[in-house]
Amino acid sequence: MKTCSKLLLIGLSLFSLVGCGQIEDTNGIDDYSIQTISDERIAAGGSSYSAVGMVNTSKTLNSSTSGTFKCAKFSGIYAVNSFSTSSNQLKYTINLEVESGNCVVAIVANKEIIKKIDANTDTNFTLPYGSKQSLKVVGESAKFKLTYNVE
Repeated sequence: MKTCSKLLLIGLSLFSLVGCGQIEDTNGIDDYSIQTISDERIAAGGSSYSAVGMVNTSKTLNSSTSGTFKCAKFSGIYAVNSFSTSSNQLKYTINLEVESGNCVVAIVANKEIIKKIDANTDTNFTLPYGSKQSLKVVGESAKFKLTYNVE
């Protein structure tokens, strides 16, 4: 019985490593732009993704939230975090390092993309606050690391 359980566990582990549902990177190794996933799908709502080796951490201190999200192979859309504030703006600091595949970060509010951050970008910006804003990662067979701070 133990052997059967171990084989089942090994089989499931191997299946998860295959990355079932990954979207192929069709635009070459030097082009990190998204090819398959539409802006409408990004803006539409929730998360739908396939990931291998995913780590997402965040912490909130006073009115500032910081975090790191990285993945060895990621395809789809993942809402990393969402933000609300009592002030009239949110200040973002975002660093997106992409090693392979296609990847962008999108900030979505009211089912609209209000800002996109391209691969291998380190940026600071302020957005007016009108409603809850979601920080989303969009990827196609992407290996990346995202660090962010929002206040």
